[in-house]
Amino acid sequence: MHNAKCVKGRIDCPGPCLKLSVGVWKPQPDGTKHKDIPMKGGNGWISDGHVGQVWGVNADRTKLEQKGPCPVCASLATYECSTCEGRGHLPCKACNGAGFTGNACKGCDHGKAKCETCGGLGAGEY
Repeated sequence: MHNAKCVKGRIDCPGPCLKLSVGVWKPQPDGTKHKDIPMKGGNGWISDGHVGQVWGVNADRTKLEQKGPCPVCASLATYECSTCEGRGHLPCKACNGAGFTGNACKGCDHGKAKCETCGGLGAGEY
């Protein structure tokens, strides 16, 4: 079964870091995106240049503070998908992702015949 949140073998980090998929990020004229952070006396904002980092508001809620890199994803904001093991697709069921099946034969590739299900790609339907 495929993980609907998987994009090219990666999913959002389950850790506390900033992620573009969480909250509202507003496009800016310079091409960046900003996210408003509620604080005492109004909102602060943070740019998408800090995605993957852990940020928060200080104790009196008047200032944004960087808490450091994400302890889960090392500031990548994504994590390897455990469903496809980072491949971005599930392995072919017929050849288990090898791309080859069968025994040695004449005219085959180093003693292996191309998998008829995936055409030797090792990728199944995702």
